[in-house]
Amino acid sequence: MTGGFILVHRKMLDSVAMSDDWLCRLWITCLLKANFRMGFFKSEEIPAGTFAFSYRLFSESLGVSKGKLRRGLSKLEKSGQITTKDYLLPY
Repeated sequence: MTGGFILVHRKMLDSVAMSDDWLCRLWITCLLKANFRMGFFKSEEIPAGTFAFSYRLFSESLGVSKGKLRRGLSKLEKSGQITTKDYLLPY
């Protein structure tokens, strides 16, 4: 794997993610999973700064339910820390 490190601004200390250990873990995981350059998933372009995932596999990798993952992502989105977009990709 390439890409090295990520930069985190000190402003993160004042964010919603820092108010809860689970949200912080989720947000950091999203930062680490985000592409650092253009990528592809099932022949679809995935731009830098984004990543594709399935709720089932992502929740399993974090050891939480799909519901808890969805609620966490929703809180991060409402606070403006992430944006989400659902895609239904052809198989």
